[in-house]
Amino acid sequence: MCRLTAAALGIAPEAVLVASTGRIGVQMPMDMIAAGIAKAAAALSADGGNLAAQAMMTTDTVPKAAALELSLGGRKVTIGAVCKGVGMIDPAMVKVPHATMICAIATDVECDNRLLETLLADNADCSFNRITVDGDMSTNDTCVIFANGRSGVELKAGTAECAAFREALLAVMQKLARAQVMDGEGATKFVAVEIAGAPTEADARLCAEAVANSLLCKTAWFGCDPNWGRLVAALGYSKAVFDPDKVDIYYDDKPVVTKGSDSGVPESELAAILKQREFKIRVFMNQGDASYWVWTSDISYEYVKINAEYHT
Repeated sequence: MCRLTAAALGIAPEAVLVASTGRIGVQMPMDMIAAGIAKAAAALSADGGNLAAQAMMTTDTVPKAAALELSLGGRKVTIGAVCKGVGMIDPAMVKVPHATMICAIATDVECDNRLLETLLADNADCSFNRITVDGDMSTNDTCVIFANGRSGVELKAGTAECAAFREALLAVMQKLARAQVMDGEGATKFVAVEIAGAPTEADARLCAEAVANSLLCKTAWFGCDPNWGRLVAALGYSKAVFDPDKVDIYYDDKPVVTKGSDSGVPESELAAILKQREFKIRVFMNQGDASYWVWTSDISYEYVKINAEYHT
């Protein structure tokens, strides 16, 4: 694939990156791939980003693209990105690309590769690495960034311009990460799990990820069942260290658990919150200053159907 793409574009094979999605263990149909590479190369255009977002869709129901402009040093800088992936989503990407989830980002700043890699990795930890649809991570998850320097703006570590660029890049990556969860396979709910007041960030993360990936919590959200016992059970098995008698839990701004026990709010009021397309699960540990958040979805009948019939 690298050789074919390089030949079509007149570049070195070493300049081509491959990101693959599809059935695991099945060899690529290279006759189709070769024909597709030739067609894609011939169709390249400066305004083809949205078409690329459409072309890379698999079980996605909507294309995912984002772009923004900002001013750095009095010059305009652009960041644009396309992304796909709505099932087998629980990324844990590191600096070396480790694809069910694929994100390609382009910018016209000039930037040293090491600095660009750091900016991408740090922002991945606050965007794509904070989402989960089904708790199944693909080992092919890929997020790459390309910088061509055409804006004439050079990024230097530790400068105000670099900080502004990092913030803008994070905005693009978070927008696409959110879009993945919103379009999760069969998803009917977008749920933000927010942990605050934990003893350490590691404890907060364990709690957030346990709740976000709990099948019992996710199916309850689908059914609009405000069963808070499933939440505290997930917190309990998360391996985080905390005192359950100090924990408060809210659905949005409505108390569900107070000091480890039922808040007394009628279930009908709590169920009304879970009927919304989006809501928050807010957990206050009241045992420290650390926090962590994860974006997740519910699990529906449609998710089971999609994945039960994926091949057959």
